Amino acid sequence: MWLAFCLAGVLVGTANAVPEEIQIYMDELLPPHQMALDIHQNWTPSGRIFKEWPGAEPSAHRYRFTPELYYGICPNLEVGLHFLTTTDYRHHSYFDGYILRFKYIAPHNPEHGFFWGANAEVGLTSRRISEDRWNGELKGIYGYRGKHWVLAVNPNLEINLSRTSHPYPGISVNSRIGYELPYGWSVGVENYNGLGDVHHFGNVKDNEQLVFLAVDKKYRQCVLNIGIGKGYTSPSDRWIIKGIIGFPLGVFPKPARHHLAHHFAAQCIINSGAVNPLRQ
Repeated sequence: MWLAFCLAGVLVGTANAVPEEIQIYMDELLPPHQMALDIHQNWTPSGRIFKEWPGAEPSAHRYRFTPELYYGICPNLEVGLHFLTTTDYRHHSYFDGYILRFKYIAPHNPEHGFFWGANAEVGLTSRRISEDRWNGELKGIYGYRGKHWVLAVNPNLEINLSRTSHPYPGISVNSRIGYELPYGWSVGVENYNGLGDVHHFGNVKDNEQLVFLAVDKKYRQCVLNIGIGKGYTSPSDRWIIKGIIGFPLGVFPKPARHHLAHHFAAQCIINSGAVNPLRQ
């Protein structure tokens, strides 16, 4: 039943592990002062049963639940905060840290044409999900919207800020090609491709490679994304189910009451004719 509440990124680390959000970043951005909530979820019915480092949690039968609050700062910038949790194969649940992100999208035509932007993240996570506790990521956002087709590419530079396990930044490239259908539906194919690090670039077979078939639905201001993915290299999990649901929370801060009262009083005075420069 959890799939009815689900979505569709890459974890800010170079370890091969199912991330907290499996998502292609595009040009969607909250308007200023709007707040929203996304619920990211994924489950690995068939994954690795061994520990990748001391203290790591095997990915097989692991469920990840990640609420994300995000807020529109200005027309081209938003900020988000992820709260990471996992439930292991023994049905034990854990809180695994935070990720803070800033997303920028350059001015563009939201209906048609090219778009570009960037997303920067820093996270503090537990060793159950990341070999290094402090991680960072810089993500490029590039894409094109046609009449029905949408293409997006996310090159990622992943930095282990703790510098305890991976001294070199990791590189990955994620992409999506989607087709928009009537009534707010769309279908797409998403690829998540690890390319090693800057010292061993291009070592595809020794890194996680995933392909997903995803379905999206927009209804008013809410969005739903669900998908099923297959790993096709030995470090990859064999099957992953992912999902997200997103919905608005409203405008913050709301207009102050005294401002509304002053406006109402001024209108009353003008309408009464006591002070109306147009009648003088």
